[in-house]
Amino acid sequence: MANRLKMAIVTSILTLHKRGWSQRKIAQELGVSRTTVRGYLAGKGPDPNCTTNPPPGSGVLSNCTTNPPPGSGGGPASACQPLREVIEVKLAQGLSGVRIWQDLVAEHGFANSYDSVKRYIRRLGRSSPLPMRRMEC
Repeated sequence: MANRLKMAIVTSILTLHKRGWSQRKIAQELGVSRTTVRGYLAGKGPDPNCTTNPPPGSGVLSNCTTNPPPGSGGGPASACQPLREVIEVKLAQGLSGVRIWQDLVAEHGFANSYDSVKRYIRRLGRSSPLPMRRMEC
């Protein structure tokens, strides 16, 4: 996976460049390499036309498309998504992730790895809140 700068540093690079700073001075000030600064200014990083703070009254919230909206999941859909109901039923039966994966391979011809099933089960568990249990002594 490629290294990415935090959005605050990218915004700083673009802002300082608009103010007339040289690439060398921007790199020294922010502690990044000059080639990184050059790449972000050339458009190899996030969109250089991105305005995170557009002028008030313009009606534009932001034209940045580098980060997906929160909660959208970002990234490709899971290969386990079509088998969600099957996985949920097997989880309700108390089966382990390995057993669920083995059943998916045997019964449904699932061609992906156990790790993809494990990640999907973890994501399913995260979405359901824990029930509140009250204990009195």
